[in-house]
Amino acid sequence: VLHPAMIKEMLSVEMMFFAHKDFAKFCVATITNASNCSPSSQSSILTYYYDIRMSRDARNNTAYTATPIVDASTGAPFVDTQAGVDKRMGAIMADNSTADHAALFFDTGFSASNLKSVYVQGFYFLGLPLAGYANPADRNEEQRAGGDEFLVAVSAALKERFGLKETRAKSSFQSQAMANTADGAFKVLWWSLPVQQDEWLTLSDKDLGWTVLSLIAVGIYIAYHTGSVVISAVSMLMTVFSIFVGYFWFRFVFQVSFFQFINFL
Repeated sequence: VLHPAMIKEMLSVEMMFFAHKDFAKFCVATITNASNCSPSSQSSILTYYYDIRMSRDARNNTAYTATPIVDASTGAPFVDTQAGVDKRMGAIMADNSTADHAALFFDTGFSASNLKSVYVQGFYFLGLPLAGYANPADRNEEQRAGGDEFLVAVSAALKERFGLKETRAKSSFQSQAMANTADGAFKVLWWSLPVQQDEWLTLSDKDLGWTVLSLIAVGIYIAYHTGSVVISAVSMLMTVFSIFVGYFWFRFVFQVSFFQFINFL
């Protein structure tokens, strides 16, 4: 994956996260200036090839720069050529102060003498407390809500970029997000807990549709088999009322606060 066109495409993909207008509202901020995102809010190989800076502007939106790092000996950006990419990464991996951290992004065995990797990963971090809150524990769930919505919004934008479609029978995440470049194609994967929770809710809603369909189908079958619509209706009512009984046992007896549509099955 360490090829010029692929690294530039990685930048384009990751910009959907760090260049998003709301990222600077939730990023890990610097101690000296809460309007500036700390370098620790971004952990990516892109920082080896670009000087990336994010901050909040006067309108409270994200302002950013992503300036290619230049090879002092040639005056050209490292990321523009394969020789430059290899030279930059080789120097990083040969330096004991940076090698261990850089190796975390790549396959096992990646080193200064083996600059080939099939996989690469990056991390972005959001921070608390937000403006107007005393500390991270101050109305914690309320503070997290905005960041969670931001992560779900970025995920939705990535799905749109890669053409991942949601259907009644298939999750959008069952399709592959492929990025095509002059140096080849690579698959993009992303995850965050809020996105996982949002996907769970989406799938649960779909399951509710199948639940309703199954109730209708069983009701029709009972009516046909018994020859009585009344018996069928009463049987279906018994099934529906059992949901409330199940909720009572879950929530009040066993104190399990989570009761989702999937439980209806």
